[in-house]
Amino acid sequence: TFDSQDENMRVQCSLLPKDFYRTFYETSATLSRYVTVDTHVKHRKRKDLKMDDRNAFQAVAVFSLDQNMFLEEIERHLVWNQKKIPSAYISVFNGIGKYHDQAQRIGQRVSVAKIHTKGLIPATIRAECETTVKVFTQTYVLGESVKIKSYSRQVDIPIWIHKKAMEQHGRTITPEQLKKSGADMWLSITELRMSNLKVAGPTFNKTRDVICAKGHDYEWLCCGGIPKSIIEGVYPWDGKVLHMTDPGHPIRSFENSGQPWVWSWKKEIWLPELFSASANAAQSEGSNTKRQRTDEEAVIQDKNKKTKVSECSKARPLLSMSAVHTIWSEL
Repeated sequence: TFDSQDENMRVQCSLLPKDFYRTFYETSATLSRYVTVDTHVKHRKRKDLKMDDRNAFQAVAVFSLDQNMFLEEIERHLVWNQKKIPSAYISVFNGIGKYHDQAQRIGQRVSVAKIHTKGLIPATIRAECETTVKVFTQTYVLGESVKIKSYSRQVDIPIWIHKKAMEQHGRTITPEQLKKSGADMWLSITELRMSNLKVAGPTFNKTRDVICAKGHDYEWLCCGGIPKSIIEGVYPWDGKVLHMTDPGHPIRSFENSGQPWVWSWKKEIWLPELFSASANAAQSEGSNTKRQRTDEEAVIQDKNKKTKVSECSKARPLLSMSAVHTIWSEL
């Protein structure tokens, strides 16, 4: 639903930021249009995994409301080392200052994408949530025992969704209509903490409250994929500084990366310096504004031509970089 009292109150609270920010790098557990295809994450459960042409970022798992919109799935995403089961969510920050803490832990060839939130409106998913919990206990006398409990309850999950879903299908829509609309959908961790999604179920001997863990208030989750149409810019972090504008000189990745990588503002991607230099050289050759030789330079070059003719026949042929440049341009 879109127009209940809850949604109207959420509009007034100004929780939605003007922009989201996503910190990413080559081996992030999310597909990205701003890293090379060779470094895209692969998963045994989805051998045909590839980017959708409409997306700038894409989760490994395919998002669906009935398979992913429940407490345990969100908690699993928020625990960074639980990636055995692929996540259908993508994490972003609600402010530019939050990129720094994560970037410090990552290290090399880090980028930050700026994502606008224009067109997002509050909505609520109202559904019945059913959960089955199995607890396996191993004892020396009785062996393995299993306890099973199931419970169901009504949940009201706060979400933010692009307004085109409402414009196409009205103020109350079904999951099928939502998918058909192509609208991007987002979750605020702050709002989830205040919702009835985290009402405790059967606890057995242990309780979990990952969704209320310290440090996630600034985090938002995108469901499935982030469209490239809402990307405002992609910026490099060189290990010390986040460059929001071109400083006029090459930006190199962290010096301990093992290889000289340079940021390409045109491609919005980190490139090995070898390819970057080749591209610059090719661009210079194609320019019509060539510097004229002075009389002194002309005499020196004429002498060099006479003295080096015999040497060239003995020397090994030079490698041409034009082929390398052509291959990279097609990526």
